[in-house]
Amino acid sequence: MTARLRPMSLGEILDRTFQIYRSKFWELLGIAALGTAASLSVNFADSVWFDVRALLPAARQPRGVGLEMRWFGWAVITSIP
Repeated sequence: MTARLRPMSLGEILDRTFQIYRSKFWELLGIAALGTAASLSVNFADSVWFDVRALLPAARQPRGVGLEMRWFGWAVITSIP
């Protein structure tokens, strides 16, 4: 069976869009959750890392680690499609 292509009205486009959203709701929610979970985990790790560094004495604090952690977080977040 071949599908015939024809122009659709705005109402038909919106109706089809919401049909797809309703039929694939859980899949779309899972895709959105993956990016959110990755971002949340990187932000949590960043927060924990800098809170621990604030508790260390000044002589024991590593030098220059903050910038590397922020670049790593940026690289992870931007690599997620």
